[in-house]
Amino acid sequence: GADELRERMAQFTKTFEAFISNSRQSIEDEDARLVGTKAEVNERAKKMKSDLERMRMEEIELKDQTKKQAEEVKEWESTIAEMETKKKARDDRVEMLQAQIAEMKAAVEKKRANLQCARRKKQQLMEQQARNKPELEFWEDHLGMKIDGAGIEDHLRITYTHVVDTDWKREFWFVVNMTSRDYEVVKCRPKLNKDELTRVVDKLNESRQFSIFLKDMRQLFK
Repeated sequence: GADELRERMAQFTKTFEAFISNSRQSIEDEDARLVGTKAEVNERAKKMKSDLERMRMEEIELKDQTKKQAEEVKEWESTIAEMETKKKARDDRVEMLQAQIAEMKAAVEKKRANLQCARRKKQQLMEQQARNKPELEFWEDHLGMKIDGAGIEDHLRITYTHVVDTDWKREFWFVVNMTSRDYEVVKCRPKLNKDELTRVVDKLNESRQFSIFLKDMRQLFK
């Protein structure tokens, strides 16, 4: 039995030593693996730290770019607003100038129409004067009447003498305005009855017979 026990003890010792040897190798292998893992972890940590630093710098740079872009956008918006204000002011001025041009064109057309009307009236007056000239000359030579300008365009001064028997040289006169279609007596000396004067002028404007008007006016002064 002793030999068997010794043999069993020797076998156990051998097995235990093999286990210890294997365990030591395993520990050594694990230590080596851990050292490699630690080195790998340290390397990865170092790389991650580097990446984090790079990302932090990129973030700062991005913030700077964003701020700069925001400032540029604000400046562009301000420039656009200023240009829109100038455009509106320019459009308003163009609209105002167009209105002024239209107004001036209308005024020119009105003046042109008035000028044409005045020319027609002048022509009519000249034609009327041509028709009345023989009779007017007769009146001037034999009936004591004189026709002169009144110092105002299209105004005539008609002067009569030989109106009253007591003073043949005494002058009676009136000024007639011929600028419009309807004639108007604007001044007379001596003054005449207003109603009678209106009646004679209305008669002239209806008949357009100036020679009869001259006769009627002479009668009013008597």
